[in-house]
Amino acid sequence: ANEKAVLNKSIFYTDRIELSHKENSVTFSFTVLDYFKKESIKYRYKLEGFDPDWATTNSGTTVYTNLNPGDYIFRAAEDTESLSNNSNGIQLAISISPPFYKTKYFIITSVAFLIAIVFTFYFLRLRYYKKRQIYLENVVAARTIELKLANATLMAKNKEITSMAKKVHDADEMKLRFFSNVHHEFRTALSLIIGPVEQLKKNKSVLNKVRCDINIISS
Repeated sequence: ANEKAVLNKSIFYTDRIELSHKENSVTFSFTVLDYFKKESIKYRYKLEGFDPDWATTNSGTTVYTNLNPGDYIFRAAEDTESLSNNSNGIQLAISISPPFYKTKYFIITSVAFLIAIVFTFYFLRLRYYKKRQIYLENVVAARTIELKLANATLMAKNKEITSMAKKVHDADEMKLRFFSNVHHEFRTALSLIIGPVEQLKKNKSVLNKVRCDINIISS
């Protein structure tokens, strides 16, 4: 607590004083102008905003320490006066300012700053996610094109393989038909030869040498 004089002129010409939050300890000294009964006078005083009731003293001095920031009114008068009659009493308004971090301006500025930070962070994250979304969409589109090209190539290869398989199948069928025809032709030719040969074998008049050749043919 800092104790110092805060009045630059008489209390009778001062209605209000302003103190900083570091000047939260205040000493009030007061007296009456009647010097003949000064020793027997009692005073009552009250710091509105701090004291719940009036207090009395003979010394004309009172001390307040560790006052919270805020507005107060100090009142003092002779104890013989009515509590509601302060015509000869004194009063002084006191305002103790809060530290800068508790002022409305600082609080409003801090809240606005925090809101700005939150919105900035939000918009930056939103911008990042939009860029990320565009990037992923481009990647998906590129992969889709690659898959379509690969699928088209695969289909072409499959078509080519199918065509080659059909050609091989057709060639096999052609060879099969060819060999069947050859076999049929040979059998037909052999049938035409074997019939007369058998007739010759049965003929008694055929020479032995010729019969031997016929047996070779028929076997």
